[in-house]
Amino acid sequence: MASVSLSTPITFSHLYDAFTINDGISESTEHFTDLASVVFSNDSGTDSLENTNFINFLPHCSITDFNDINLKLKNNASSINLNIIQLNCRSLSKSYLNIKTLLSSINYKPSLIALSETWISADFVELYAIEGYKLLLLPRKGKRGGGIGYYVDVNLDYEICDDVAIGMEMKFCEYLVIKIKSKHSANFTIVNCYRPPSTNVNDFIGHLSELLECIDNSNTRSNLIVTGDFNIDLLNKSNKATNKFLDTMYSYNLIPTILSATRVTDSHQSLLDNIFVSTNLGINISGILLEDISDHFVTFATIKPIQVDKKLSQIPLPNGNISYKYSKANFYYFKNLLDGYDWDNLHQLLIDLRSKDNSELLFNTFLDVFLALYNTAFKIDFPKSSYQSARTPKREKPILPWLTPELLRFCKIKSHLFKLYKRFKTNVAKIKYRNYARNLKNIIKKAEKDYYSKLFNNKTTNEEIWKNINAIMKPASSKQINNEYLINGKTITDPKVICEEFNNYFITIGDKIANQIPVTNDRPQDFLDKKIYPSCFLSPTSIDEIRTTITHLKQSSSPGPDNIHPSAIKIANNYISPILVTLINYSFTDAIFPSILKQALVIPIYKADDKKDLTNYRPISVLNAFSKIYENIIKNRLMSHIDKYNIIFNHQYGFRKNYSTYMSIISLIDKITENLNNNNFTLALFLDF
Repeated sequence: MASVSLSTPITFSHLYDAFTINDGISESTEHFTDLASVVFSNDSGTDSLENTNFINFLPHCSITDFNDINLKLKNNASSINLNIIQLNCRSLSKSYLNIKTLLSSINYKPSLIALSETWISADFVELYAIEGYKLLLLPRKGKRGGGIGYYVDVNLDYEICDDVAIGMEMKFCEYLVIKIKSKHSANFTIVNCYRPPSTNVNDFIGHLSELLECIDNSNTRSNLIVTGDFNIDLLNKSNKATNKFLDTMYSYNLIPTILSATRVTDSHQSLLDNIFVSTNLGINISGILLEDISDHFVTFATIKPIQVDKKLSQIPLPNGNISYKYSKANFYYFKNLLDGYDWDNLHQLLIDLRSKDNSELLFNTFLDVFLALYNTAFKIDFPKSSYQSARTPKREKPILPWLTPELLRFCKIKSHLFKLYKRFKTNVAKIKYRNYARNLKNIIKKAEKDYYSKLFNNKTTNEEIWKNINAIMKPASSKQINNEYLINGKTITDPKVICEEFNNYFITIGDKIANQIPVTNDRPQDFLDKKIYPSCFLSPTSIDEIRTTITHLKQSSSPGPDNIHPSAIKIANNYISPILVTLINYSFTDAIFPSILKQALVIPIYKADDKKDLTNYRPISVLNAFSKIYENIIKNRLMSHIDKYNIIFNHQYGFRKNYSTYMSIISLIDKITENLNNNNFTLALFLDF
């Protein structure tokens, strides 16, 4: 989606004024380094979990804010880590925008967001999509409220473990189990759990123990993580149910990563939410993010396997050990290489070789020269033992595009005021925080309204409008395909075998469908006009046509099998156009399309249903950029011939220049209106090919 600036300026002066807090509670951020000991003191008579014997296991557990968590995530960023956020959202519909604001404020993308008390049904999943994540929801059955779910990073290879606890009733708790497959360690099995406070604690503990036992017996335990809102106050260690719950978790080698209260009111504090992890896992950082998304604080943990092969902690570069770097400096270098090469000499050489070589060999000669210059400028070679560091990438664009850096700064100020309110618990702090939060909410709403107004007011074509609507309603989904497939009843993980099976499926599906069509004596030619048309003449191309065709190449297109990016051909337009004119005209004369341009990268794209089933994928072909130039030149001549002799049906509206599918709708409406005026009925037959 294109970036859009706000159409009208927004006044922030009252937000700055609201941050000037007097009345004895003004404090700088530096005074909050030991906030846990102040906010979560033991005034209520509860003990702190920080006195337990596993505290050394969690050296980085803390209470933090946006600035602190961004710094910690930056220092611990790695693709082998699993960054988890857990939140009791108390209605996803109410907290949805606040969650997106939180994600926009965190520089590094969480891998997983575990939600409890979503309060929505599965029918409304698309309304709460977040770009870059897949929303998995398990609503409460037969009752209002409750519900759990995940936002899962679309780049993760995951599956829902429906078979972990078959036959177990969700009477005492709600849970959703998923397995995340890791290339660097054993898989992660994650249990998101919510216990309603009205249920019996002992019954819940027994049920949870049964669930964990099922996970052990199903051989899906791997690296186990149990997260959620258990509604058991772990700070109240004098409670027998609390000790029984902790003993149960310890018996499965599960240790809590959150040590301080996650729900704080003016009179009480309790530790209800947690992220339990197996003792064989390492914890880089964990803690509480003081945010007012709901009456529960946000908890987080960055988890990594302790035993990881050092070689596996590095990711090899794409295409084996070859990569291409398209920086401004490299494009400038490529331009200099083009300037320094004698293209006129190459052109004359190809003309001289015409007497003994056909057009295909001549094109291959040209391509070898172009690739030599291209690879010199952009190609990066690495030794086979060299690897690229596996760092977690920063977020490329904000979740909410109308959240400017200034608005994000005000969100951090609101977070600071919230901490002051929770620390001092005075009416002054409470009023300051609530007034600021209300004003900021109104300003963010106005910024959102202005953003969308500018976004759609600037668009004049239906294509641009629908492009923006789809970008809003259909966030980007994962393009990653599975690592294993079910083929002939067997689970296959060998990449070579998988490629062969995909290839076999794609090249045979056409014949299989054709064989299912009943045999008929009718021929397609019988439905065409009996008129005999003259042959299509491939007139010679020109420099102007070649340059125009290259200019119209989509710069965003991916490179084909030759790895040549369209941007490089656009830069070389003036240098190579005369040569391409000669080569394409030779190709017309010889009736030969270069074989190397017939190659394509075939990529399976997932459609729906079971990801392990090959039939649930469709192929797309990524062509070489030079192939698109050849094809467009031929298409121009073919369409000119078709239009000249009116070969195509007049009411064919799709895929034709100066025609659009909306014209088909207009034609249909006109026909229906005409029949209504003549007191006739209209019968329509719609076919989808």
